[in-house]
Amino acid sequence: EELRELMQSAEAPARAVVQTYLPNPLLVDGLKFDLRLYVVLTCAAPLRAYLSVHGIARFATHKWAPLNEANQSDVCMHLSNSSINQVAGGVSNKCVLPDLWRRLEADGYDVDGIWGKVTLLV
Repeated sequence: EELRELMQSAEAPARAVVQTYLPNPLLVDGLKFDLRLYVVLTCAAPLRAYLSVHGIARFATHKWAPLNEANQSDVCMHLSNSSINQVAGGVSNKCVLPDLWRRLEADGYDVDGIWGKVTLLV
């Protein structure tokens, strides 16, 4: 509700990134990750948007542990930004979505269910 009020106010930024820190994230090999998804907005009123299946997953390069005072400044554990982790790790920290889905499915996750929830967010 607070975000909605901000975005409707005169102080609303022209551009914004909205995110929430998850205290118990889904991990792959002990690493936190995010999804870079691509959406094409063809009309604002009525709203019409299309979600591409050609996104990427970006991984942190340090194994994840619950946030505490000792690790709160470890950006390579808590963030999956490519600009941070590629420099720190020296290699790409990305994979295409089909590779991520295969991995999650092999680990027993309901990939169709996960994608269904993602599409509801968009």
